[in-house]
Amino acid sequence: MSDTVELEPGTVLSGSYEIVRRIGEGGMGAVYEARHLRLQDRRVAVKVLLKDFAKDPEVFARFRREAEIGARIGHPHIINVTDFDKLPDGSPFMVMEMLAGEDLSDRLARGAVPFAEAMRLLREVGGALAAAHKAGIVHRDLKPANIFLVPVEEPEGTVAHAKVLDFGISKIAASHTVVTRESTVLGTPQYMAPEQALGKSSEIDARTDQFALAAIAYEMFVGQPAFTADNITAVLFKIVYEAPRPLSEVAPALPTHIASAIERAMQKEKDARFPDVNSFVQALEGGDLGLAKTGAGAPVKELVESHARGEKTPLAPPPSPRPGPGRIVLACVLGLAAAAAGFTVVKLKQQNRPPTVVVPQVVTAPPVVAPPPLVPPPPVAITPPPSVPVTPPPPPPPIAVNPPLHAPPRPAIVVEKPEAKAKLDEAEQSFAAHDFNTAIRRAQQSLLEQKTPRAYKILTRAYCSMGNLGDAKGSFYNVAPAERAAVKRECHQHEIDL
Repeated sequence: MSDTVELEPGTVLSGSYEIVRRIGEGGMGAVYEARHLRLQDRRVAVKVLLKDFAKDPEVFARFRREAEIGARIGHPHIINVTDFDKLPDGSPFMVMEMLAGEDLSDRLARGAVPFAEAMRLLREVGGALAAAHKAGIVHRDLKPANIFLVPVEEPEGTVAHAKVLDFGISKIAASHTVVTRESTVLGTPQYMAPEQALGKSSEIDARTDQFALAAIAYEMFVGQPAFTADNITAVLFKIVYEAPRPLSEVAPALPTHIASAIERAMQKEKDARFPDVNSFVQALEGGDLGLAKTGAGAPVKELVESHARGEKTPLAPPPSPRPGPGRIVLACVLGLAAAAAGFTVVKLKQQNRPPTVVVPQVVTAPPVVAPPPLVPPPPVAITPPPSVPVTPPPPPPPIAVNPPLHAPPRPAIVVEKPEAKAKLDEAEQSFAAHDFNTAIRRAQQSLLEQKTPRAYKILTRAYCSMGNLGDAKGSFYNVAPAERAAVKRECHQHEIDL
């Protein structure tokens, strides 16, 4: 096993994992499908590092860190690692959940991703990154090949969900396990941030991953990468010194607030990007972009919110100080309104004026003419109206004494099906035990049986506890109105503002 890892079918590792077949191979190792001997129906993936590479302390540290991060974060959109051990020859291996589907690079090879699917995947990947950043971990190699799409059967049909892979070259805050030279460039060129392309390892932080996610979003909506060239050096030059083609040119149908969010997240200077990936995802969904702080112009918030509602009002830059036709029309309208009230103003002012002096004039009186004699009119007979029975008005309805000013809305009564109720009870027990992954899985399984407000409440609370803003917001819209305030307060304690 000096050059390649070769595990024959039937080989048992650590007394628990029986090799079934090889499913992938890379420059430093291979990946196998295995069967868990104590859980007969469970299939796992075993990733083995070559023994020769394991001798390199830096490579071994990266491999082990990938296993530790996968087991440590425990996020539904990050691949789960369940075990780490060594083969008899010393080659290390890790055991991961088995995924079926395709990675995002294969999906992008077929062209741009439909809008709704792209937004869902960006929310999921953004939530995974937010959880990693909250744990002090920066991925540093986010790219389409490291985002795996897993098809899941849901009530509305088959839906692909994202799993973020390969934290092998990740950077852990305050960690000195791997000392990388300042000029070393690690990552995939087309999705690197400028500080990463320049090899400034000490400047890499969560905003570096934000740049990569924005570059992936650009490619998902356009169908081609933001930075392309004939060689790696030219690509790195463009990342550091050139801006990609504006999304308004390459994807004119894309809502303006989404294009503005992506362009801000891909700014060359870190400080000009969003403060964190949650803010970027919120801007993609129509939140306040806050571009005024970066000098990029501040679109009107109302127009941003209209895009979030699906309206097509274009975002326009703030009007210039010079009065244009729009301001002239506004002035005319205001002038007419003032004229309507002008009489009152003038009258009030006239009350303070000095009295007017009237000069008397001599007027000749006309001759007096006697009026004709008055003839009384003939008498008119007055017929009394017919008697109409008078119906007394109904008594007023009783008025409650001291009614509550703000009566709480009555919760909708939902009768849970036994199958859904059982899974929701399990989900709440898992949530109480801080096993948020299991709580999410059980709640999602209950939705296959019946859509209930309790399921969405559990999902929202679990996502908030894991720092996943995108999925928390998606679930929060279906929480019962009477319980939203309490859920919002609970999520706020986890720094998640719904």
